This record gives sequence, structure tokens and C-alpha cells, in this order.
Amino acid sequence: MKVDFHSPEGLIFQAEANEVHVPGDQSCFTVLTNHSPVLSPLSAGTVRIVTAQGESQWSIESGFIDIHDNQVSIVGVEVKTI
Repeated sequence: MKVDFHSPEGLIFQAEANEVHVPGDQSCFTVLTNHSPVLSPLSAGTVRIVTAQGESQWSIESGFIDIHDNQVSIVGVEVKTI
């Protein structure tokens, strides 16, 4: 699935990913290929994106995620690389 991760300053990360782990506002959840469509706010926590080359992690204070047609868009506020 294609993943785009943005901060208010612009694009942080873009790649084909196998898994995306995010801190949902109700609980953390994982996005895999063919996930059902979702638009959800995110809480403070860790965004972890797993690709064939490895994984990347960021800390966010808040944000949202939009999932549809194997495309994942994440916008995080106060993003810091872990």
C-alpha cells in the first residue's frame, strides 16, 4: 500500500509499506493491505511504518489518518523522529 506521511511543514515520508501502526484516538491500530476505508483522528503516540527495507518511527502529538484503496495518508502535529 502507498503511504504518505505529512507534518504541517510538508511531506516527511512516502513509500510502499507492508504495515502502518498508529495511535488512534480510541486505541492503537494497525493498517494492512486491503484495509477497509477509515478516517480517524490520532492521539499522542508513535507512528510506525514498516516497509520491505525496514521500519521508521515518529512521535506525534495529534493528527489524523485517511485510509482508502490501499492508500494511507497520515498528518501528524509536532512530529519528531524516533
